[in-house]
Amino acid sequence: MNGLITHNEMVSLLPLRWKNYNWLGSQEDQFFLSFADAWRGIIKRVDIKVRKILVPDFYCPETLAMYKNYGTLLFYKTNQDLTIDIPSYLMAVKSYRPDVIINYGYISSPLQDKNVRLLLGKLPETIVIEDCAHRIVLKDDLVFVHSNHFYIDSIRKQTGILGSHLVDQSQLLKKEHFSRMNSYKIKSTWLKFLQEAINLSTYLVQSRKLYGKSEIYFEKLDNLIGTYEEPTLGSVLSGNIWNHLDLTKLMAHKQKLASVYLKRLTGIKQENFYVPPLAERNLSYFPCLVYGANNERLVEYLATRNIWIGSLWDLPSRQIAGLNNDLYRSVLVLPLTWKTTVNDVMLVCQEIDYFFGM
Repeated sequence: MNGLITHNEMVSLLPLRWKNYNWLGSQEDQFFLSFADAWRGIIKRVDIKVRKILVPDFYCPETLAMYKNYGTLLFYKTNQDLTIDIPSYLMAVKSYRPDVIINYGYISSPLQDKNVRLLLGKLPETIVIEDCAHRIVLKDDLVFVHSNHFYIDSIRKQTGILGSHLVDQSQLLKKEHFSRMNSYKIKSTWLKFLQEAINLSTYLVQSRKLYGKSEIYFEKLDNLIGTYEEPTLGSVLSGNIWNHLDLTKLMAHKQKLASVYLKRLTGIKQENFYVPPLAERNLSYFPCLVYGANNERLVEYLATRNIWIGSLWDLPSRQIAGLNNDLYRSVLVLPLTWKTTVNDVMLVCQEIDYFFGM
């Protein structure tokens, strides 16, 4: 049987370069421990009362739960191909008049639409946050509609490194305003070290048992990250590792794998299986949609073949009216890690094809 194919990204095996720092390395004043810490940093420093928050109807449940502590959640529509329904977005902005808008789409951001940029440019008092958790932020991609427009990434999703960059034009957020060290940061860093050690051991030994333990530590870290109320800065170690990553090589590798997935999986003609067209290939995972009972069955079948995939997000334990439940139940994501090979991708596609042909 083949070796383990998983989503585990090992920081210690990522490609490095020792010259020409990554451009986000200059943003050390705004390098936070997590996306949630960066969000709290914005809310702490920007003088706007938050009452209404506009978000997509397919989004991270843990982050939605955090937003609910600050205001009422309102939604715009995500299409079945994971793009954003722009008419729904524009109507929601105009009718709800939210205090905060979260721009997010797994395939593409609403900001890529000209009409969206024009509308947001007329709302300078509204906080607009580009959620870039599932892509690497490139300097050439930055477009600001006004001074209350922010970009936040999550480099843990792309590389396994703890940290989130916050990018804006105003430079209002300075590191002296935020916590540099606390028990939350110490515990998060320690859990990350343990997770890295187990992930590396799993990769070297190819042990299903160790993989099970790695999932336990992933859940522990995932449940801890973003829970501390005081905005906390990221670590110097994480920042330095990020600065020396060869992002060009890493992104090229992910795009190569995504191209193989796209070519192979679009050939599967099944009414219960769908691969969205990927306008944006700067992704942390490769998405596909599997409908009905086949969703869980495919995950279980691939696990017997040492291939570990899963849903992007599970439905919240507490029901939230307005969410796109169909997407939560159908979207599965496939590995795009640095150690995932083209042969791995071809094997995943082969097993998915075999599953639907059974």
